[in-house]
Order: sequence, then structure tokens, then C-alpha cells
Amino acid sequence: MWGLISENGSEAVFRDTRFRTVGLMFKQSDSVHVSNITNSSSHTNDVIGVPDRHLKLINSDVQTWSYYASGEVRLTIENSVFGECLSQDSSHVTINNSVCDGTGGYIGAFNKSATIVVGSMIRSQAVSRNNAFLIGAESAFMGPHINADEESIMFLANVKTVSEPEAKQSAVVFQSELFYQEGNIDSEFPLHGTARIKSGPECDIQLEGYKLHYSPAAQDPVWRTVDGMRHNPVYRGQLGIWPTHGLVAGDYALRLTLYHSWNDSVSMISRARLLAPVGLQANSGQIPKAFSLDQNYPNPFNSETLIQFFIPGIENVSLQVYNILGNLVFEKQYPMLKPGHHTLRFNGKDLPSGVYIYRVCTDELELKKRMMLYK
Repeated sequence: MWGLISENGSEAVFRDTRFRTVGLMFKQSDSVHVSNITNSSSHTNDVIGVPDRHLKLINSDVQTWSYYASGEVRLTIENSVFGECLSQDSSHVTINNSVCDGTGGYIGAFNKSATIVVGSMIRSQAVSRNNAFLIGAESAFMGPHINADEESIMFLANVKTVSEPEAKQSAVVFQSELFYQEGNIDSEFPLHGTARIKSGPECDIQLEGYKLHYSPAAQDPVWRTVDGMRHNPVYRGQLGIWPTHGLVAGDYALRLTLYHSWNDSVSMISRARLLAPVGLQANSGQIPKAFSLDQNYPNPFNSETLIQFFIPGIENVSLQVYNILGNLVFEKQYPMLKPGHHTLRFNGKDLPSGVYIYRVCTDELELKKRMMLYK
């Protein structure tokens, strides 16, 4: 049960070895992309897919992979399962569509570095220190501790958490949640989420208020105010009321902006769908004319989620779900579905927590998106 640290520029071959942990250390100022490296991996005769070194494993196993970034390196980690990731100095790490299972330690940002977590699951503690940034977006932080310390900044945007984020000394945590929501046109549509700032005892950044905006076009938005400035923080409650009278059915972009006492702001964008009540004709310009697939809702989800799609004609449809390693874990056929919008209910109660890819296929086309299961 050996431990190994592999640095950039190194060349090594290992045979017949059981590694408890392999740490990949990145020191240079280049941009490095790492993908499809997972814990509990077995290697018959493999060169590990890291472009700045030669690491070959023959008849060897690795229980835990971990990542360490320093200097000015720009490191991207995708489609991986790992135990720990630490950034320091002025490095920049992006974690996308991955799982940190905590078997090697935790997620940490130090010095003047930045770590950005997107569409991923963190099962360890998440820590920021010194003058570092740690940003989470559309992710799940399921570890026992979320701590910002010293003069660091943490921004959690649509991040599911099981523990209360803490800000110590001069650190600050911006927390905003505005998950995908659905409601009817010509109604008073309540928007729920979180809008708050948590500051350490030596930090003078305070929430001045927040605003909600909407736009009918996510690609080139023209923002319109939902209901003006609100000044009190909200934690998983009602953020505001969206009057949808006179709007047409379809998809909308939502924006939540937090304003703080340093005369600045931070924003996040989500989306919503407005539906035409039964008996009303939806605006024809809002109805898709081609095969389309929506993001599952809720996401992240605990056991059960809804998958919605549109087909323009009668189609044989299949739903396939793959884990992060590309293994098919679920498949179901839906023959001869009628044209229009359809909703499929997916239950992942027998699957472990993690990031999954769901794919909806017709006889000729396929579309896929990512979803996250947490338990």
C-alpha cells in the first residue's frame, strides 16, 4: 500500500504495486487538462492520461487519486473521481462533472489561488484560506464542514449543502440559490431560494439587499425587474413574487443579484418555465419545432427526478443513464410516443451518489445532459 507523488516532467514505470494513494502535482505555468481518472482503478498496462509527464502502471492498482496545483498552473479536472484537490500560490483549478469522495482528504484553496467547482459532488469538507477564492456552482457540497477563513472569499451559487457554511476572521461567504422552477402564466409566481452573506467577525462586508430579474431569452437576455430591491436575507425561503400576467408560455432566464456594503454585487443565473394553464393555447413561438431535451428537475436530486423532452412526431424513445465511468446503469424503452412534451420519472434509489449522464434517444437522434444524485 504505497504512496506516490508524481510531478510534471517526471518519467516512471511501476509494476505489481498496490497504491493507497497517487498524488498528481502540477507546478508549471501551463494549462493542463486531466479527465477520466477514477479512484479504485486497476491498470494492466496503462500510461496515465496526464500530458506533462509519463506515468505507466503495469499490473497495478490505485485506491485514491489526488491533485495538487501550485505556481501559476491552470488545471482542469473533468469526468473524474478523486480523493483530494488542493490549490495554492496563484494557481487556478476548475473541477467539472466530477466527484471528490474524500478518501484522500478534502477540497482546499490557499494563498491567492482559485478553485471553481461546477456540476460536481464534493463529499469531503471544503476549505478556503489566506486570500483564495473557492466558487461552487450547480454542485453538491455534502461534506461535514464548509469553511472560509482568514481573508478568503467563497461563493456558493445553486450549491446543495448538508452543513452550514462558516466564515471566520475576515473571510466572507456569498450564498445564493435559485434553482429551476415552474409556474403558470397569468399568475403570481413565488420564487424560492437563498440570498445571504455570511461574514467573519473581522469582515465588514454585509448584505445591502438583493434583486430578482427575468428575461425571455437566455442567450441574449434583456433583464426586467421582478419586484424591486429586498433588504432582508433569505435562507431557503421565498425570495419574491414574479407577476407573470401578460407573459407567454416558455422558458425564461432568472437572475439573482446580491448587493453588499462594498458598493459591489455578485450575480447568478438560473432558469424557469412558464406553462399555459389547461384550456389555454400556448404561444406558437414558444413551442419547439425540433427534438429537445430539458435539464432534469430537481437537480441535484435525492432518489427521484423528472426528465422532460419534446418530440415533433411519433417516435420510439429510449432513456439511458450512464455513470461517470461511462458504464450503462439504466435503460428503458418507450415505443411510439406521440408528438409533444413528455416527462419521464427516473428513480436512482439503487444507485450510489454521484454524477450521471442521461441520454434520450430516438431512432435517428440522441440528446444528453448531466445530472447529480446525492443521498
